[in-house]
Amino acid sequence: MGSPAFPPAPRTRQLAVDIFSEDMQAGQQLYAENCAACHNADGTGGIGANLHHIGTTTSLRQTESLIKNPIGVVMPRFYPATLSDVQVRQVSEYLRTTFH
Repeated sequence: MGSPAFPPAPRTRQLAVDIFSEDMQAGQQLYAENCAACHNADGTGGIGANLHHIGTTTSLRQTESLIKNPIGVVMPRFYPATLSDVQVRQVSEYLRTTFH
């Protein structure tokens, strides 16, 4: 038989883990730079809302929407001037994984 069309599953899985890890690190850095001043490093809130349980109360799409289109006047609009679509996704994944 010829070679498979796709890499073996374990390598594919490892690649997905590596990409997720890189995105999580980027999301953590973006959170520290743009969000922690108001939401605190541990997500407990302050000027900004408490983010605990965001991973269980909102979908990834809803989390991204909240970042792109903040509700109220307190949260600054970071998108698209400060955060790109990819960065919004990275910080959203970080929030949902860290504060669930």
